[in-house]
Amino acid sequence: MKTLPALLAGIALLATLPRASSASESDQYFAWIEGVAESGQALDERLRTVIRRSLRGINQRTILGPRSCEEVALRIATDLGNEAGAMEFLPGSLGNLPTQPGTPWEHARYRRVSYLGPIQFRDFTLMLASAPTLRAHGVLFGIDKLQHLFSTGAIVYRKYLRARERGSSPEHAAAAAADFAIWTENHTLGYRSDGVFSFADIHADLIGLRLLRSWCEGNEPGLVEDPFAGWILSRGFTLAGLLSPYLDEAFNPSVRRPAYYAFTRNRVRAHYCAPLLGEALDSIRSGYEARLSPPDLVIEERIARAIREGDAPDPGPYRLESLCAEEPHKVSHHPAGR
Repeated sequence: MKTLPALLAGIALLATLPRASSASESDQYFAWIEGVAESGQALDERLRTVIRRSLRGINQRTILGPRSCEEVALRIATDLGNEAGAMEFLPGSLGNLPTQPGTPWEHARYRRVSYLGPIQFRDFTLMLASAPTLRAHGVLFGIDKLQHLFSTGAIVYRKYLRARERGSSPEHAAAAAADFAIWTENHTLGYRSDGVFSFADIHADLIGLRLLRSWCEGNEPGLVEDPFAGWILSRGFTLAGLLSPYLDEAFNPSVRRPAYYAFTRNRVRAHYCAPLLGEALDSIRSGYEARLSPPDLVIEERIARAIREGDAPDPGPYRLESLCAEEPHKVSHHPAGR
């Protein structure tokens, strides 16, 4: 059983790596205070490289490869999801993309102040350092959101396609896909599995659905089949116009299990309330609100309905003003996530 000590040592090593994460939650309050450089263009170019490579592979496998636009879109999404997974979990894979925290000193401070907490092996969701934050096209978000956008987005897209095959209209199929995204956040990818219900994750999932639909639907689909070149993108790829302020989990806070509430509140009150409440918070929120798009608001209205119907928890107690209030809120388990 010599492999067991080696495995345990490997797990312990991963816990010390600043960019490795098990729960892959992220704390944008830290980035609001410390700041992080813009990386939208560099991130776009990295993802465009993956898409070009994916299309070359697809077009070289004409017999066994995907035949329909939807199959091509899903193959590209798989490759983008693999790239996002490497960026999220493999140390050093982010390259020169600026993140917060980024340097060893920033990671040390982050572990001292973040409401996600230090390494605690007794608590799975606090066990490892959380995913670092990127700023792309003016939006702050955890690197884990790229996995949701491409990988979970592809799963949600398959749900949409199955509904269309059964005869649902695009609108009803998209609604069914949105319900499925909320269900996964309650169960397999969220509250039940790691104790966190992330509204930002749902937005990322449904942004992925919107991207994949745009590649194969409408009068000018993003993917077209050229008789000579094979499958190509008819327009340049960019995350600009896709990324939503609702991906920022400080602007759009997650709900955590009641057992985490006191720890979260104490950390926020100790480190974030003083520098953020007031003009700083108002400025960040007004800037985000000014750039919300109609698709953002459609998703948000679906989430609001889920909250009213008990299918998603109330984020109120986890908003900054609530966490900073003198009196703590009463929080209880979210029934739909049990």
